[in-house]
Amino acid sequence: MLREEIAINREISRNTITGLVRTANEFSSTILVKTDDFQVNAKSLMSMIALDLHLDMHVCIEATGSDEKQAVEAIKSALI
Repeated sequence: MLREEIAINREISRNTITGLVRTANEFSSTILVKTDDFQVNAKSLMSMIALDLHLDMHVCIEATGSDEKQAVEAIKSALI
């Protein structure tokens, strides 16, 4: 398992979330995005939209699997 905490430093639109979910689905690892209150599957569009990500929000990206390092880096790149 690999985990990284980040602060979102860009505006997050529905298009950003759609691209993030597409990217997450390219990996075999399980990828979670966590806030203080919620934990969602990064491969689920509805869950990611419901998370309501926004500028300056702190999240934890967690991946478990054979490509976890690449998965965390890709999701991080979509958010910062």
